[in-house]
Amino acid sequence: MKARISRAFYLLSCIILCLAGRAHCSEYEYKAYANRDPFIPLITGEVRLSLGLEYVESIEDIRLEGIIYDPNAESLAILNGEMMKEGDALFNVGLVKIFADGVKIKIYDETYMVSLSEEGGE
Repeated sequence: MKARISRAFYLLSCIILCLAGRAHCSEYEYKAYANRDPFIPLITGEVRLSLGLEYVESIEDIRLEGIIYDPNAESLAILNGEMMKEGDALFNVGLVKIFADGVKIKIYDETYMVSLSEEGGE
């Protein structure tokens, strides 16, 4: 009798553990509803290596990676991995003006507009 109870308890325990394991291992699905999936990059296309501003010789070497824009305070832009504010100059690149959707930069004596949607200037 004791052996039957032990066997029944053992089988019941195995069933409970199996069911608990299945519930715990269920696959998660992201439900975006009307929101953007945060794991999909905003900018797709050609991937370029950013080597910093030290190696910039032309507008093709510039990569605008982000803008923190505040019309009432100091705005920042990330160019080739470097955080810059208006008036900053590193090596041969100067940041002239920051806009909500782009920046005006100076490389040597040439001035360019670079927007977040298009890299490489106009």
